[in-house]
Amino acid sequence: MITKENLSCDTQAFSAVAIDLLGAGKTLRFTAKGDSMDPLIRDGDTLFLAPANLSRIKFGDVVFFVNSEGMPLIHRVIKTQKRGKERWLLIRGDRGNRVDGYFPPVEVFGQVIAFERAGLQIRADQPVYRFLGRLAAWRSRAFPTSPRFFSFIYQWMKRIPTFKHYLS
Repeated sequence: MITKENLSCDTQAFSAVAIDLLGAGKTLRFTAKGDSMDPLIRDGDTLFLAPANLSRIKFGDVVFFVNSEGMPLIHRVIKTQKRGKERWLLIRGDRGNRVDGYFPPVEVFGQVIAFERAGLQIRADQPVYRFLGRLAAWRSRAFPTSPRFFSFIYQWMKRIPTFKHYLS
């Protein structure tokens, strides 16, 4: 459904439109669906996605790509690896029990630059958010099968005023 305020479409159509818009250098805004990135990105958050600047994507950044089944996903870079002249990205959802795999730069179309939750906008380049993103990426690499343990840590951290803004 298309209205003046929004466009609603199925997953495949979203993927095609998003790739075209990002390829044209446009930034898009959409509502996140699912809990694979909880607690830092939640179901219902409004995400702002910019075209991927592949030379600037780092450990802990959240990117838009299409997995091997053709599903568009927003997941976190948990490792980079040099393969020839290219830097491949190992990607995984924060709550996932398995990695999505290594992806070459040409298969990464966008990067989350901000999100909105409850009327509050949070930029992905803010130091505290970058720290939390790196913590999530480190957790994915060091403890790949224990996201619940880190959910406990995030619950504790959100009591600290500095982190509450990002985790509540």
